[in-house]
Amino acid sequence: MVTSNSMPLQSSPIGLILAGGQSRRFGQDKALYCLPGEQQPLCAKMATLLQPFCSTILIGANAQNQHRLQVYFQAEPHVHVLTDQPPYQGCGPLSALFAASHWLAQATPELLMVPTDYPYLTSAELKTVWTNWPSFLATPQRSHFTIAHFQLPVDQLTTALADQHYRLQTFLKQACQCQPQLIAPTDHLQNLNYRR
Repeated sequence: MVTSNSMPLQSSPIGLILAGGQSRRFGQDKALYCLPGEQQPLCAKMATLLQPFCSTILIGANAQNQHRLQVYFQAEPHVHVLTDQPPYQGCGPLSALFAASHWLAQATPELLMVPTDYPYLTSAELKTVWTNWPSFLATPQRSHFTIAHFQLPVDQLTTALADQHYRLQTFLKQACQCQPQLIAPTDHLQNLNYRR
């Protein structure tokens, strides 16, 4: 269940959770995994994190987890579970962006994007890209392209997909004009590739 936190909104982007990966190294679906001692699956943790910033949250799911995520979020009218749309299924995060653009039917929607597998990400860190955008989160050691706030140029997205240019970092930098939003090194920016 998604809980609400109050925060005055300077803008209300559409939240997008990337939850369509195959989780091969992890051994089970990450989006529906609960950390030891917790009741909330990772995807719900990210929805809770996004809720103070976004009035609508989209989840980019896959064919295997779509139904279970729909059931989990059925009591949350502001959360919508999407899957890749033809002809661009299975193209990584850009497929989720295309599914979101298809659902939103806007030329340049504003998105606040997070992955499902950063369970230690905090609202303070997310607020950094929410406040300063277009941007993606970064530390001096590493860029975290899946944590980003930007306007999505749908025409350029469609062109990138048609040309088989699937790299998220290239699209964010070139099409969305995202810049790195630097924060100090932190253990919070760990993506969960193996079960704990």
